[in-house]
Amino acid sequence: MRRITLRATSVLRTRGVESVHRSRVAPRRSMLVTWFAVVVVGLAGLVSPARAATPRPAPPPSSASSAITPSAGNPGVIAAGCCEPSQPTCEQGDTRVAYNDMPFGVVNCLNPAEGFECCNRNSFGDEVILAGDATNPGRKLLSLRVLFGSFACQSGHWDANPAPCQSAPLSTFTHPITASIYNPAGPGGLVNPIASVTQPMTIPYRPSADALRCPAATNKWFNLAAPNGGVCQNSISTVLIFTGFGNVTLPDEIVWTVAFKTTSNGIPMRIGPTACSATPAGCPYDSLNVGTKSYPGAPFAGTDPDEATVFTSTGQPPSPLHAETNPCPGSSCWIGFRPLGEIITG
Repeated sequence: MRRITLRATSVLRTRGVESVHRSRVAPRRSMLVTWFAVVVVGLAGLVSPARAATPRPAPPPSSASSAITPSAGNPGVIAAGCCEPSQPTCEQGDTRVAYNDMPFGVVNCLNPAEGFECCNRNSFGDEVILAGDATNPGRKLLSLRVLFGSFACQSGHWDANPAPCQSAPLSTFTHPITASIYNPAGPGGLVNPIASVTQPMTIPYRPSADALRCPAATNKWFNLAAPNGGVCQNSISTVLIFTGFGNVTLPDEIVWTVAFKTTSNGIPMRIGPTACSATPAGCPYDSLNVGTKSYPGAPFAGTDPDEATVFTSTGQPPSPLHAETNPCPGSSCWIGFRPLGEIITG
């Protein structure tokens, strides 16, 4: 367990499993399609917020279950909740794909996450080596799936300051997110992606605070589908699915990233203050994180050549995409916090 560190802007940077916070100067660091009826039963009083008007504590890493289900109007989301087994599967994942470091029950496992607004991220991802070959499982890119954690609330704030998080059951917001694939050994390197798509993604607000079932942490909501019969947590997790890359054949080794704009960060530039910035809840995209955790036995398909390294663009103006290795003095800060993604090919 690591202590919490405050930046000069009073933004709290954390990375860790829910109430067990891990932090450092920069980072904090899905695939079972299920339906959500059981978790939904308790969501009416279980939603918690996040905000961004004045400098706020950035969302801590989280574990959670999503409250959205895939549908024609929401094709880019995998969610969980209702039909999870009594104990989510957190140590096994799909081995039949090109790359996968997410267990089957990842949305209900306990996931740290890396914040973009709090940690000055513009883009974030990992370098991976794909399994198999052009025949099995193939090298034509079909989709990239990435775990996200949402601390966003419709009113109030996830840390209950100035008021507890409140969100209507199954409430969502939409935000454009760009997924890109790079060939680090190719002529485009880390500058020009070989595949990229920007899609409007539907993202859940976290459920309302549940003081009854979370008396020790009344700002949190209770996830019935989490391990050991349920867990009080700060955020809700969901897998977003990126498709439509075109006819792209991948090399054996690639770098994948996701990128989105926040109030203070973004490519080519940040969003800047807007009407939501002045509300207690803040702008929901400022409370959106990317999941990071090294699960036992992962990657379940493919290889992560260097767990201690992630790939990111930071700051304003945005830095070039680059490898970030052991940014914490005297510590391998990304060990144990692998960016959570899955690459599907055919």
